[in-house]
Amino acid sequence: LRELWSDLQVEATLERWSLAEEKSVIRNPQSAIHATVWEQMNAWLDNLALAFAHEPLPLRDWLPILEAGLANLSVGVIPPSLDEVLVGAIDRARNPNLKFAILLGVNESVFPAAPAAPVILTSSDRDELETQNAPLGASLFDQISRERYLGYIACTRANEKLALAFSRQTAEGGTLNPSPFIAQLQRIFPQLAVEDFSAEPDWREAEHANELIKPLVENQKPVGAEVTRLTSKAGQSLLASAATNEQWQELLELPALKLLANKLAALREPDERENLSVALAEKLYGPVLKSSVSRLEEFAQCPFRFFVRSGLRANERKVFELDARERGNFQHDVLKMFHEQLSAEGKRWRDLEPIQARERIANIAAAQMEHFRDGLFRDSAETIFAAHSLAAALQDFVEGIVGWMRGQYEFDPAAAELGFGGKDDRAPAWEIDLGNGNKLALQGRIDRVDLWPDKSGGAALAVVTDYKSGGKKLDSLLVQNGIQLQLLAYLGALRHWKNPREIFGADKIIPAGAFYVNLRGDFKGGGSRAEVLGDGESKKMAYRHNGRFDAGELRKFDRRPGLTKGDQFNFRLNKGGELPSNSAEAISCKEFTALLDQVEEQLRSLGEQIFSGATAVDPYRKGGTTACDFCDYRAACRIDPWTHPWRVLRADSTSGG
Repeated sequence: LRELWSDLQVEATLERWSLAEEKSVIRNPQSAIHATVWEQMNAWLDNLALAFAHEPLPLRDWLPILEAGLANLSVGVIPPSLDEVLVGAIDRARNPNLKFAILLGVNESVFPAAPAAPVILTSSDRDELETQNAPLGASLFDQISRERYLGYIACTRANEKLALAFSRQTAEGGTLNPSPFIAQLQRIFPQLAVEDFSAEPDWREAEHANELIKPLVENQKPVGAEVTRLTSKAGQSLLASAATNEQWQELLELPALKLLANKLAALREPDERENLSVALAEKLYGPVLKSSVSRLEEFAQCPFRFFVRSGLRANERKVFELDARERGNFQHDVLKMFHEQLSAEGKRWRDLEPIQARERIANIAAAQMEHFRDGLFRDSAETIFAAHSLAAALQDFVEGIVGWMRGQYEFDPAAAELGFGGKDDRAPAWEIDLGNGNKLALQGRIDRVDLWPDKSGGAALAVVTDYKSGGKKLDSLLVQNGIQLQLLAYLGALRHWKNPREIFGADKIIPAGAFYVNLRGDFKGGGSRAEVLGDGESKKMAYRHNGRFDAGELRKFDRRPGLTKGDQFNFRLNKGGELPSNSAEAISCKEFTALLDQVEEQLRSLGEQIFSGATAVDPYRKGGTTACDFCDYRAACRIDPWTHPWRVLRADSTSGG
């Protein structure tokens, strides 16, 4: 060991630093640490020489002795200046004093990276613009040259040793090719040889228990269970040598392995069916669970997803970028200001001409672009273009909706972005009693509430409108399974609204309908752009409402004379002027009330399940769609989509589908 200590030049380095710092006028703050390491290591080596003066030992017997000795040193950590490992990207690592550099991932299309395909203009278009003195950033050859420059930097940073590593296969077993840099280095240095190695070493060659961490973690099982399948080669080899459960247990009784296995017990693969205890669930959520309907929908999609987001409060890091959520927030804010301006002027939406509504939206959107999210829409030419596109879409939407309201709609918008249950909201949360002292306090924000007030002023019919950036429809199967409740639940919140006169000017709110509306419009195909967009009727049909409504109030939704079918709403009347029995969206008052009661009961049931401790990994599947398709927590549950037993949604025959 003392010879190894000297061969590594650690002894000479520490001694030189200590002597230099003792002679220096300005003492280095690290001098005390260097001197302590020097003294402690020498004293420790002296003790080793006395204890094992004439007793040679193999390396695996030396390792526990070394660990025990180093653990007793009073210096907690070795100073970084003595030994240091730096990990970083090639274009950011600028340390010229590296002794040994390891370059990973030297594979084709990885390093050098393949140039990104042009988004709009082709490479030929860019070349032509460059000849006209209008270059658009780095060309294809510039990108390739930068990658080669980074390759030069990576291979010239180390002053003693350089190792390049590339893979033969992907994690899924696909073939990978080495980088062109490998062939170039072999041409420059013909004596270089490629060494193959596997990340799955033979466990029998292990010198230390820590080398068995991977097979120990992968092969853990509940106490008393039979030996299950092993995924790694090392684990399979380990089980092949310990063919029986008894032999496996004997191996785990070895002191070093037993201690390590106990430490790794917390890293076991979780049971997908595992749930919380009732007491722990109440401590985590209760006694009043403050949540939103969309969060409860997540529970219906997969209890584990709700547990991670709402129980553990794990969320993605917020990034300053113009994503789909921020685009939607911008449009919602513009429509809210549009409504508030009209309300302040004592006007209704229908009081404007469609062209006036269009101009007003343009002015509001232009003002919002300047300060929305601290200048998010002024971040680049791309975001500026996106803002103008979103504003133009809102202009088309408002122009079509106002024209439709003036002609056939009896309801008037009464509130926009109406929040309830939040810290700054005027209305309290909608509370649902779950029994056992627990409650569900629902909060949310309704995009728009339209009212038809009774002439007596005592009650008002209400319609909820939910803005979407794409087409969306109410799916009866998803509603039945609690996965699509938000739209109808907002009507339930209005039905139970406390003191509605303060906001709505009525003593009672009676639900009449709930709809999704596509802000971008669903334009049908045509022979030309002018044919699709030029017709006012086509524009109106592009913003068709999808949802459910009380057929008893049909004439308030569409007052046109000689009515046979809806344009803004999905219904059709038979020859006798009545709705057919299979009408999906226009339903009877009794069915509509029963649907709202069903949604309220589903919310109560979901709350009870949450307080019962349900956290199992149990995502649903409907046809080719699963709850995992847009889940942020797939890396946490780690289910295998090929073998997982999905919770397949099926219609309840007793509910009428």
